[in-house]
Amino acid sequence: MNQLADERSLYLLQHANNPVNWYPWGKEALDKAIAEQKLLIISIGYAACHWCHVMEHECFEDLEVAEVMNKHFVCIKIDREERPDLDQIYMNALQLMKGQGGWPLNIIALPNQKPIYGGTYFKKSDWIAVLQNINSYYHQNPSETIAYADKLTEGIRQIDQIIPNQQATNFTIESLQKALDKIIPYYDFTFGAHQGAPKFPMPCYYSFLLKFAHVTNDNRVTAFVQLTLNQMANGGIYDHLAGGFARYAVDEQWKIPHFEKMLYDNAQLISLYTAAFLKFKTPLYKQVAIETIDFCIRDFLQAGEGFQSAFDADSEGVEGKYYCFSKEEIENVLGNVANLFCSYFEISEQGNWEENVNILHRKIPNEHIAESYNLSVEALIEKINFLKTQLLNYRKLRIKPALDDKQLTSWNALMIKALADAYLAFDNITYLKTAVATGNFIYTKLFDQQTLYRSYQKQSAKIPGFLDDYALTIDAFISLYEITFDEKWLKAAEQITHICITQFQDQDTQMFYYTAANDAPLIARQFETIDNVIPSSNAVLAQAMLKLGTLLTNESYIETAKVNLQSMFHQTTKSVSSYSHWASLLLSFIQQASTFVVTGTQADELRNEMAKNYLPFIMYAGAENKATLPIFANRFKANENWIYICKNNNCALPVQNIAAALPLI
Repeated sequence: MNQLADERSLYLLQHANNPVNWYPWGKEALDKAIAEQKLLIISIGYAACHWCHVMEHECFEDLEVAEVMNKHFVCIKIDREERPDLDQIYMNALQLMKGQGGWPLNIIALPNQKPIYGGTYFKKSDWIAVLQNINSYYHQNPSETIAYADKLTEGIRQIDQIIPNQQATNFTIESLQKALDKIIPYYDFTFGAHQGAPKFPMPCYYSFLLKFAHVTNDNRVTAFVQLTLNQMANGGIYDHLAGGFARYAVDEQWKIPHFEKMLYDNAQLISLYTAAFLKFKTPLYKQVAIETIDFCIRDFLQAGEGFQSAFDADSEGVEGKYYCFSKEEIENVLGNVANLFCSYFEISEQGNWEENVNILHRKIPNEHIAESYNLSVEALIEKINFLKTQLLNYRKLRIKPALDDKQLTSWNALMIKALADAYLAFDNITYLKTAVATGNFIYTKLFDQQTLYRSYQKQSAKIPGFLDDYALTIDAFISLYEITFDEKWLKAAEQITHICITQFQDQDTQMFYYTAANDAPLIARQFETIDNVIPSSNAVLAQAMLKLGTLLTNESYIETAKVNLQSMFHQTTKSVSSYSHWASLLLSFIQQASTFVVTGTQADELRNEMAKNYLPFIMYAGAENKATLPIFANRFKANENWIYICKNNNCALPVQNIAAALPLI
């Protein structure tokens, strides 16, 4: 066993038996590199990463490779999901060097952590050659190597510099319309998403487009969003037996997934499909949202704690083996009704992916299949659901992909938000209870009143949290208040917001660093402003501060959100797909988000009735007969239920039913 033997991360433990003398990131490894004047190998990946496993098998388990690495380098393994701060720095370095990135991320750095070379996946011979060449060059040309590292590090520090916008910005819908007009030509109006492959579900982006289309009645955008959601739900990227989405599709038709399943993808897609159902009332969207929640609760939820992180793409050393079937297998399991199932999910004798291997996916509409089998659509769906259950029970007998059991604060916060959204839409009390339990898990197990921790494993928290942990938790706690009307969640959100202001905020720009002021210093302290699959932590925090400021009547929070949006306005309108959460915040300011304030014994019921409408720019506040929030002052009337629709601290005259309240939004 190497130096990873005592770690808790599944990814690090996967490498604990390598002949490479891996160290975790920390003082011991960094001091050793300086003392011995050896270059660092900083290798970053995650447990569900297919190509990380391939490189481990081909390189890091190989004695010849290990000899070179151990002799000339200090080798550090990092789980990118535990240390996204390090991943961000060294991914930026790789993109500056080569214009692209990915995982595994392999960086060679000076003993002072400054990078000099990088790449992703290497074959054995290539990796050995790179190591030997870089090591020789460093020792023969130390001054040139150091100069290059200094220049590259300065480039990393410059990447996300924020230039504050001191002038008031005119937030208009026209600015977003112009931004979208530039990228609509790149949309794929056959299969959805942007043209080409691979295709990633980008829930934050599609959520913004849904809001934009709702505001503007833009038929192009509406059709594009519906097409994309339909294609994803019918494609092989969706697990038609158990629910939940794989990480991405390698082809342009969403048919062939990269099979790992991540909590953060599925949590956000639950929220997206729930919102789309409220907007369009499409039964498929409700089905996908509910099945994905079922998957997350069944397969990710740890009893008494939170949600675990991810399933591997591989099982028994084969990518996708757990999820795919031969036609013969299906016929053996389903018997004489297998033909119906095979027609429904495009199953063929020769296989629709690799030889004799089929991925379940949909192409033919229900109506056509029902007609060809002389069934009603309702009868068809009933039969298919029964057959899905049979095949799922058969699949459960297989060896499952490895489960990464760490529980990450930010990802659990996304799941709380998903459950809250689904509860309001579908009235399932299990969603409410699970959301509250997960919120209590974060507050009691991952927060010590001074620090919010990032990861929970083996009954203990570790690693001080990063800005995404704080921002997404604040947003989740606001959602918990909205579905419970329990003010403790707003107080907790305010408490964590205060830590963000004191530990993360840059006074010059008013933006927030990704790492806290009291964290161990790295070669760069960076902002995170661009959305990836998970939205930018600064954008999430700004949106949360707008909500929290409105609910608490705290103008300083609202002003911070507005100032930060002003600073990001140019980037947002220049590249709206990369700054879509900022774009959603921009819409919130343009639309002047409303607060639904309800008082009386039926406060919960009235909120739930209101929430059956697609209302993307509304917050909920309620109480039966008393509340401490200023927004409730003089809002109670004995034995009566009253609804107030409020904007900018002004409320319309109260009404007593939803039919009267809706026109006031």
